Amino acid sequence: MRRGDVNVIPAGSTFYIVNTHRGDRSQMICSIDTTQSMGVSLHQSFFVGGGMNPTSVLAGFDSNTLAAAFNVTAEELERMMRSQSGGAIVYMRGESTERPDIDDDNDDGAWTKQKLVDYLLGKVDRKKAGNGEHVGALHSYNLYDNEPSYRNSFGWTTAIDEDDYSPLRSTGVGVYVVNLTAVSRYT
Repeated sequence: MRRGDVNVIPAGSTFYIVNTHRGDRSQMICSIDTTQSMGVSLHQSFFVGGGMNPTSVLAGFDSNTLAAAFNVTAEELERMMRSQSGGAIVYMRGESTERPDIDDDNDDGAWTKQKLVDYLLGKVDRKKAGNGEHVGALHSYNLYDNEPSYRNSFGWTTAIDEDDYSPLRSTGVGVYVVNLTAVSRYT
């Protein structure tokens, strides 16, 4: 993801975001569409990553089923399921921040975290559906690649909707950005 990216994450999708820029602060603006829920309800997050804090939705599955689904041993699964105990946001330090080398030629069928991230970011080939379209994560639309609809010495504005970024079609939402420029009052 780059600064200014807009993504639509379909309901029920599992995702996580890793900030790989050391010293940079990630800022995210999220819009959660709860129009499909009837009445007043609370948004609830579900976590897939293994651990006790927060509890993983995977904890509801039998360990043999999970080991077969992830193509890992029971020991690897147990290590994964107990790996997170620091809450929903995990801060990486030291050696854990280094990107592991991935040998694509040595594909044993197991999905590492890095392979999953690369797949979601479109860095690996995706399977094609019956209609020939790629199956996997949707592409991003970057607001800063869009030509501003209005510009003057005080800043600029731009807006996108489903005509600019087709995944917005299913949401009924558009995105409008105002970028104000600091201007001296004494010129």
